[in-house]
Amino acid sequence: MGKEIRCAIVEDEEQYRQMCRENLERYGKEHDVAISVEEFADGMDIMDEYRHRWDVIFLDVVMRHCDGFDAAQMIRKSDPEVLLVFITMSEQYAIRGYSVEAFDYILKPITYEQFSLHMDKIRDAVLSRTEHYLDVPAGDGTETMLHLPVRSIRCLEVHHHTMEIHVVRGSEEDVYKLRSSMKEMEEKLSGCPFCLSDRNLLVNLSHVTKVGNDTVMLGDKTVPIARARRKDFIAALTSFLSSGTAPDREA
Repeated sequence: MGKEIRCAIVEDEEQYRQMCRENLERYGKEHDVAISVEEFADGMDIMDEYRHRWDVIFLDVVMRHCDGFDAAQMIRKSDPEVLLVFITMSEQYAIRGYSVEAFDYILKPITYEQFSLHMDKIRDAVLSRTEHYLDVPAGDGTETMLHLPVRSIRCLEVHHHTMEIHVVRGSEEDVYKLRSSMKEMEEKLSGCPFCLSDRNLLVNLSHVTKVGNDTVMLGDKTVPIARARRKDFIAALTSFLSSGTAPDREA
């Protein structure tokens, strides 16, 4: 089946949540596409546990506590890439969607034929992406794995064989942990714009805002840079800024 399309449904009416889920499951079977679905009854519910683990979010426009547009604005602050698809009774809401870069609108009542046409566009958009992801434990005591976009990772640090992954979430930062060596992580991130600033610190070059004599600024976060690695780090950063790619790391 290839890549899975990870979906979230945010809808306060159970009948529409169920209808959307059934349509997604039917579409997946008919088009041989792996689709996973999570459901939320309100905009605040999804924000309470928001993580970068969905490719597309279906949002009802009108909900009792937090409507779809308010939820979309909060989502956009931490996730500029997820596809937002509004479910609405009226086309008049389409204009408001520009502010949150809505990908599509689906009008109620929803028929499978109508839904399938929208899903064709969504499927093509998701499967054509060249986005790189890193799967990490959610750290909530369950076996849940998060599908983190590599672009959201600011840096990675190793402490006693435990890898700490620092992820941007809006104006905040989340830290996830997993067992890994730096060598293993460099191999996983091969082809992505990362460079060592220190023996145990791997930095995402796309987040670098300033390089000092012994520190690197990643937005509002400061990390150290070893004197012995500064020259190679600046060379990698210069290459990335000029071409969008980091030079190959030596084995």
